[in-house]
Amino acid sequence: MIEKEQIQKRRQEIAEIRHADSVYRDIVARENEREDFEKRWFWELLQNAKDSVNPDQSIKVKICIEENEISFLHTGNPFELDDILSLIIQGSSKNNKEGMTGRFGTGFMTTYLLSKEVRITGKLVNNQGCFDFLLNRNATDNEHFYLLQQESNKQFDNSIRNNSYLGDDEFQTKFTYKLGTEGKKTASIGLKCLDELIPITQLFNKQLESVTVIEDGITRTFNKSLVNKHEIGSINEWMVNTLYNGKMQTSLKAYVQNDHRFDACIITTYQNETEIILPLTKNHPRLYYTFPLLGTEEIGIPIIINSTHFDPRVERDGIYLKKV
Repeated sequence: MIEKEQIQKRRQEIAEIRHADSVYRDIVARENEREDFEKRWFWELLQNAKDSVNPDQSIKVKICIEENEISFLHTGNPFELDDILSLIIQGSSKNNKEGMTGRFGTGFMTTYLLSKEVRITGKLVNNQGCFDFLLNRNATDNEHFYLLQQESNKQFDNSIRNNSYLGDDEFQTKFTYKLGTEGKKTASIGLKCLDELIPITQLFNKQLESVTVIEDGITRTFNKSLVNKHEIGSINEWMVNTLYNGKMQTSLKAYVQNDHRFDACIITTYQNETEIILPLTKNHPRLYYTFPLLGTEEIGIPIIINSTHFDPRVERDGIYLKKV
């Protein structure tokens, strides 16, 4: 007669295989709809970086762009064990935690449009160890995907050690993508408009201290500083700066009106010593759910509106309207 332990073991194996099948289908679906998703990879990584820290903490982000490789690094908190295990099996670990808008949910799959092979380097909380392993999604079918997932689990287990793989650098979390021909195209598409959108995104993410982009020997750093708080209208006045190799390149002013549900934002610049409202271009999404909802660029409003009370579409290219 079959043992209960054997039944339970097989039950767990079937659950893992079926989940792997579902994840594989989702990854293939995104590949087939590449044009709809490839603008999102940078924002998914940035969102997960922000979600790695508490609301009262700050974080720095750095992205290094080379001809055949992109690395995304941040200074956020070490990984919870559940985070990294959920990432390997591709299940969200956010568990509806307050303030989290991503944290390795299905949106992370869009980063596989850069490369199906991602090297992940980081630390575990409470000095449980450091890791460095290859998350390989480069499968030919469902069965192959499951085997690759099991291999990634083994690599993670075997890589655990006391010393950091990244030395004493302040950036202790790193995602590295090797780029093929399609990956290079996706990288280029995802990196467009960063100069315009990162400064605005920082306004709606208190935790983001700075974002640095290193490309072709040039370092672009985006940061913000609060200039003034206006009691009338509950308006905060910000300076949003872009530095090239440490030297100020552009500096814009932003006025953000806050209430408990929505933020309304306008950007200004100076022309002939006169402050004027900066017209929004076709590159500017009008709606943000903490991060830009790419696809809302042509909504006919002259301001930017941010709210976590929006109900964004799964594709994050718009919102569902409610009666109110």
